[in-house]
Amino acid sequence: MALNSAMHDIYLSMPVDANLMPELQGMPFWARTAHELLSALNPARLAEMAKNNQLEAYLVQQQAELSEQARKLERQWKQLNQLSMQAGLIERAVWQNHSKQYAREVLIDSMTRCMVDELGSITLANDYAKEWK
Repeated sequence: MALNSAMHDIYLSMPVDANLMPELQGMPFWARTAHELLSALNPARLAEMAKNNQLEAYLVQQQAELSEQARKLERQWKQLNQLSMQAGLIERAVWQNHSKQYAREVLIDSMTRCMVDELGSITLANDYAKEWK
């Protein structure tokens, strides 16, 4: 996450205990991220889903959707920012990390917008990614 990102302060202010919560143990990156954003932006909805035993299913669904969208965004970034054939190993690693960072920032921003707007789904991420072209 970029240091000048609007999410930087929110991300840093999230409790470290969030990684130790029973519902997050063994969950992949995007499921934990969805939980952390939901706890920061809409704790009432998080509590309601936990009470109704819908939280784990929601997190699994978000993991599936977001990981697929992240792969698409990474491919899109790589197509827009092609690497020369003469690039060395370090250059390739940096290029790969930039594509992952781009996907994360776009999706986290999209998730934040959706949660603030009470949409609850991440279907707008692809539309938002088109704005970055």
